[in-house]
Amino acid sequence: MDTKIQKRIIVNKPDFGRIFCEIAQKNNFSESKINEMSAQKKWNSLDVIKMNEKLFGNTAINNLNFNQNHRAYDEESIKEILNYQKKYDLNNSEMMRMFRISRNTIVKWQKLFGKLT
Repeated sequence: MDTKIQKRIIVNKPDFGRIFCEIAQKNNFSESKINEMSAQKKWNSLDVIKMNEKLFGNTAINNLNFNQNHRAYDEESIKEILNYQKKYDLNNSEMMRMFRISRNTIVKWQKLFGKLT
């Protein structure tokens, strides 16, 4: 994964909307939040990570470290992150702290996708 972006087509994606709705119902979230989750049809990896943080909040440091090692970003999410950096004029260190991604990874993505306009 480090050397190149995987371009596999996943035919059977999980239904993240339904999964997150069930978790939200068990945790007694508001109906508006549950409807918002079920309405979203297309989930990229960045959306899944954000929703996971909303539902489960801050967890133990051991869990954060374990989860960080198993994150994967698709091309759409990477471009979204790089556009966010450009939009808010952030440097790599600020991006590293915000998204918990190493600076080396951000630099690699910038080289791979070039300067986004």
